[in-house]
Amino acid sequence: MALLGAFLPAESAEAIYRIIDTIARSLKTKDETRTMDALRADALSLGVPSNVCTKIELRVDATTLMSLDDDNPAVLSGYGPMTAQRARELAGDDTSEWYRILTDPVSGVVIDHGRTRYRPTKALRDLVNARDQRCCGPACNRPAATCEFDHTIPFRESEGKTAYDCAGPACKFHNDIKEHGWTVTQPTPGRFLWTSPTGRTYDVTPNDEYPPPPF
Repeated sequence: MALLGAFLPAESAEAIYRIIDTIARSLKTKDETRTMDALRADALSLGVPSNVCTKIELRVDATTLMSLDDDNPAVLSGYGPMTAQRARELAGDDTSEWYRILTDPVSGVVIDHGRTRYRPTKALRDLVNARDQRCCGPACNRPAATCEFDHTIPFRESEGKTAYDCAGPACKFHNDIKEHGWTVTQPTPGRFLWTSPTGRTYDVTPNDEYPPPPF
């Protein structure tokens, strides 16, 4: 047995590890008894197939990218902090693909994935549920925790996005009726305007109608 190692730039090492991990997970069948580390070792010794690709994620503030804040490092997912200068170098690479993520300035919770991700993070789902408490549909008191995460504007539409101001908890019934002539908008986060096929409107603010207990 032998130990093989390499001293590489963090982003290169992370990308290589993710490729090896992807291959190893594809080998983990229900009958496979070896550990994931053993499968990763096999994936490394077998080489990387040309049809396997992966991506790394680098989070960096806009002010850092604009060279306005060199003291605020970027974060490479799976690795840790990276210097502002190296983040700008990666951002300028022709193969880099960047997208916007908005976070709550206090908690750091991601509140807007834009059109880069359909499924919300658990933190975003919990934030929306805590805001609304119950289903956002008219006259429905189903608890938010048992509802579906509903995109107010369908994600498939050009303005649809996975965001705090474009989402609400909806029971299956109120989620499905949007496919049968009902429409809904969200003028402000947590307020929903529903319009029935006959043109009747319902102004729903779930948390105002069923406020949480005072403790």
